[in-house]
Parts: sequence; C-alpha cells; structure tokens
Amino acid sequence: MDKLPPEILRGILGSLIALNPSSKNDILKFRLVCKVFNELLREDLLKTVQLDFSRLERNGKPLDLKYLAGAADYCDAIYVDLTIIRDDDEILRLENAFGTIVDKFPEMNDVFDSLRRYCMGPASFDESDFKNAVTTMLETATKASCFKLNLPFQFVGQASRSGTMLFATAAECLANRSEEAAAIETLVLSHLSDTTLLDVYQNPIDLHNAIKVFNPLKHLVLSLKRQESSGNNQNRFSAALWRLITEATNLESLCIIGWNSKRTTAVRQHELGFQGDLQSWRMQSLPYHDINEGSNLGNLRYLELNRVDVEADSLLNMVRKCAFSLKELYLNEVYLKVRNGDAIPLWIGLGPEVSKPHGAKWIAEELQGMRGLELSILRATALGYDEYSAGPDFVNPVQFDLDDPSGRKRSFDDRFVEAALGQNPSSSTISRPKAEYDVDSFQHGHNTTSHWRSSIDGIFYNHNDTALDELKKILSVVERGMSLLTAEIDRINTAIRFEPIATPTAT
Repeated sequence: MDKLPPEILRGILGSLIALNPSSKNDILKFRLVCKVFNELLREDLLKTVQLDFSRLERNGKPLDLKYLAGAADYCDAIYVDLTIIRDDDEILRLENAFGTIVDKFPEMNDVFDSLRRYCMGPASFDESDFKNAVTTMLETATKASCFKLNLPFQFVGQASRSGTMLFATAAECLANRSEEAAAIETLVLSHLSDTTLLDVYQNPIDLHNAIKVFNPLKHLVLSLKRQESSGNNQNRFSAALWRLITEATNLESLCIIGWNSKRTTAVRQHELGFQGDLQSWRMQSLPYHDINEGSNLGNLRYLELNRVDVEADSLLNMVRKCAFSLKELYLNEVYLKVRNGDAIPLWIGLGPEVSKPHGAKWIAEELQGMRGLELSILRATALGYDEYSAGPDFVNPVQFDLDDPSGRKRSFDDRFVEAALGQNPSSSTISRPKAEYDVDSFQHGHNTTSHWRSSIDGIFYNHNDTALDELKKILSVVERGMSLLTAEIDRINTAIRFEPIATPTAT
C-alpha cells in the first residue's frame, strides 16, 4: 500500500464508493485496513452525521460524542430521521378502529405495543432529550451547511402533536446556532403536514425561529402532507407555506413534493368523487399565495413540482413570480384541477383551429408568452388532469387535448414541452430521446432541484433500513387488519340484508 501514490488509492476508493452509494456501513469497515485507507475514506464517510430514534431512546445507543468530534472537520451535512416516531392519538385511533377484530387477529396487540415504543415519553425520549441531541450536533459539526429532517410519517389522524413539537424544536435549535458556525443553506424537510405548518404559523416564537431558518437558504426541498379537513384553513395554509418560502430571498432552487400516490400515465384524466363537496376537492391542491408585490424569489433559477394537483392560476402565478430568474422548470406528475364550465384550463390547448374560450388558460401558451421567462430547460413527466366529480351521475363535457392531432401518437409530455418552448413540431415518425422532454430520464444526469432528498451530501444515499423495515412491518399488519375489518362489515351488512322479518301472529 505504501508504494502506491495517494492519487491512485484515492481513485480506487472513490470508485468503490461510487459503485456502492447505498452501502455506507459496508464501506466503513475498510477504514480498518490501514492508516492510509482511514485517512482517504473518512473525507467521504464522515460528510454526513445522522441522528435517529436509536440514538434518542434512553435505552438505546447514545450519541457518540467522540465520533462526532472526530467527524466535525469533514462533516458537511446533518441528517435527522424521525420517521418512525408515533403519536398517542394515532395508536388510540387504530385501537378503536380494530377493536372488533382483535380476537381474530391477536397480532394487532403486538403492533400496538410496538407502536407505543416509538411514542415520545419517559420510556423513550422527550423534547429536552431531542433538543440537547440536535444542539450538540449543530455546535460540534460547525462546518455543516446542509440539514435534512424527516418528520414522523403518520398513518392515521389529522394532526401529529409529536410532529409539530419536533419541527418547532428543530427550528429553535437551528435558529439559535452559533453565529460562528456555517449558515444552513440547504434544507430538506420531509413529511411536513399542513396542520404542523399552521400550528407553527400561529405561534409567534415558533414562526420567528422558522423564519430565521429559512432566511439564509439557497436550496429547499419540501415534502408536504395534506391532513387539514377544514376548508377555512386552505388560505391560511397557503399564506403560511409561502410566507416561509419567500423569506428565503437568496433561494436558488426549490422542489415541492406533494401527497399524491403514483398514478399511471395510461389514464391521464383522474376523476375523484367528492359527493358534491367542492371544498374538499379544492383542498387537495397546491395553493399559491403572493405575500407581497415584490419579487421575493428573484434569485430562483430551478423549480420542480412533483406529485401535486394544482389550479392553473396558482401554477402560472408561481412561475410568474420568479420568471426573470427562472432557467429550469420540472413538472413531474402534476395534475391540473378541472371543473365543468367554459374556461377550462388545458396543458397544451386545442390548436389554432379552435377558438380559445374567454378566460381559459392554456399552460404551454401562457408559459411561452410570459414576460421575462426564458427557460433553458423544461421537462415534464406524467402530466394530467384532476376532474371534479359531483357524483356518480355527473357528466363533464370537457374537450381535452390528450390526443396527438398529428396522428403520430407522440407522448403528451413531449408535445407539452415542445409547445411551451415554442419548438417547431417534428415531422419525423421517430420519437425523440426521452431525456429531451422527460423529467426522470433527464435528471439521471442533471438534477439541480431534488437530488438532496436521496443524498444530502451527494455521495451516499440517506436511508434508515431499521426504521423502514419497522414501518413496512407495521403497515402490512394494519393493511391486513383493514381487510379483516372490511370483511367483518360486509358480513354484518349481508346478515342484516337477508335477515327474515318477523311477522306478528294473530291472537
């Protein structure tokens, strides 16, 4: 080993890391081979320090302060994973829901006991324990400028007290970090619910801390969850969300990931029935709220929307706000909200042969003509429409633009990118390379918006196998319980339907 130049060794070990980005723990053991291996590997292996439940639990492994101090000179990122944390109210709801089938499914009791282990309290950890751990990491790893926080992933319920408290506490720790430490410029927030955001927005101290955290950001990845059921809170959620985002006046990249499950492109019109509840339908959309008339996002160059439903005006106003600086726009599984009427929004439009109804918004046309907008990159994947359905007999006579008027059956996403960028339609029958219009294909080699979500340091993937395995195990049992509960309800309904009605006997 001593005869090999360090550059060659560095290249060998760099290739080992590049080929195994999801195997950080397996590569750690190579530090024990020799002193040179240790010195070369630690630069990459110590770029991120992690905090999860196992380090917070009082009966678990505490933070290794010696390891943390040794990593400080190399640490660029801090990753806090609280996905597994549960709420007492969540467990109570599950117990009430499955109470009638526990005798047939005794494993549910084991699930409830397992869930209680992950609740905050005297047996696990409390707010003070969490605050001390995060503060220690921030004050030790003073060079870290990236921070990733996975909040609890809630199965049931509309509010998570634990999620709100953990977010507010993390924001307090970040806001009070020493001024001599590096500023946090990259922030990844996963599973941030609208209820948590509203609670923070209404608490002056929490809001002040959150604003201090967002203010120096250059890169922001937000994964949102909609839980709020009150329509009155839609505007307040919008105001809270965009108040924080626009506080980051130096923001260069923004990725917002929504709450939708993955949809198939085989059907791009999705009709969800809300029994005439228009407000519930509107709630399931990404709102936009213009905080003021100034250009708060005047430095934003890269924008990605992923798995969201959005109204046309909200989307266009969002882009218009940063039009003069925006260079790259990515729309991944974005669905336009569509209601019956004359001014139906469309992604591409119906062509020059069709007169556009007054007030209608054709997104490609609007983007192409938007003042100040000069996109160098536009990519789209799985665009579609989310139709409002007022009931089973509702018929929406909307004329969509999903069919290729040329008859060549080109991808809808390809045609949208072509129209929005003002490109001349190709007469070739051969489809152009997918990377020229598709988000996923293009981002394999060029990702300026969301790569921090999977790898906060750009070297190793951030994942917690123990937490993921536990969540999968709990979810599989809950799903089985739901199946048994559904079968029990069907059995009861069938028995009621066919139970003979007793007829009175004559006396």
